[in-house]
Amino acid sequence: MIPAFLEPASTMRSSTCSFLLALTLLGTSAATWAADPPKAAKKTPLLTKEQLSACLATQKSVQEHADATLKEQAALKDDKAEITRRETALKDQKDEVVRQQAALKGQKDEVEARNAALKDEQAALKKNDKDAVNAFNAKVQENETAVGNFNAKRVDLQKLADDFNAKVAERDKLVDAYNTRSNAYNASIDALQTERDGFAQKCGDRRYFEEDETAIKKGK
Repeated sequence: MIPAFLEPASTMRSSTCSFLLALTLLGTSAATWAADPPKAAKKTPLLTKEQLSACLATQKSVQEHADATLKEQAALKDDKAEITRRETALKDQKDEVVRQQAALKGQKDEVEARNAALKDEQAALKKNDKDAVNAFNAKVQENETAVGNFNAKRVDLQKLADDFNAKVAERDKLVDAYNTRSNAYNASIDALQTERDGFAQKCGDRRYFEEDETAIKKGK
C-alpha cells in the first residue's frame, strides 16, 4: 500500500503540533493533506528541531516515492492493456492462418487429383485424334492456371505466417519487459513499505513546536 501523509495539525493549546500518519490504497489520487483532531489524553515526546528536520525530509522523500510508485502503477496498467490488445489481435490472425491453411490444403488436394487424372488421360490419349489432343491441352492449361493460383496463395499464406510469428516475438519481448518492470515495481512497493514503517516509528504521532517547523521551512 502507498501511504499518504497528513499535514501536521494546526497549532494546539500547548503550542506544539503532531505528525500524523494515514494509509491509502494503491490507485487513489495524490496524497491529500488534512488535519486530525489531537488526542488530548496522549502525550508523546517532543521532537527536537534536528529530529523534526529529519522527519520532514523523510516525509517528503516517502511522499515522492509514493507518487512515483503510483505513476509506475499507471504505466504498468497501460503496458498490460497493450499486451492484451496484441494478444487479441494475434488470436484473430492465428485463426486466419489456420483458416487459410485448411483452404489451401483443400486446393492442393484438388490440384493433385487433377494431375493424377491428366496423367491417366494422357496415357490413354490418341495422338492422332486432334480434337482429343486439343481438349487435353486445354485441361492441362487450366490445371497450370490452378497450380499458379495455388502457389500464389501459398506465398501469401507464408507471408501471413511469417508476420504472425514476428508479432508473437514482439509480444513476447513486451511480456518479458513487463515482467521485469513488474518485479521492480513490487520491489519498490516493499521498499516504500519499509520507508513508511521507518517514518511511523521515528516520526509518527510525534509532537513538535510549530515555530521549529516554520524556521526549518525558511531554511533557518
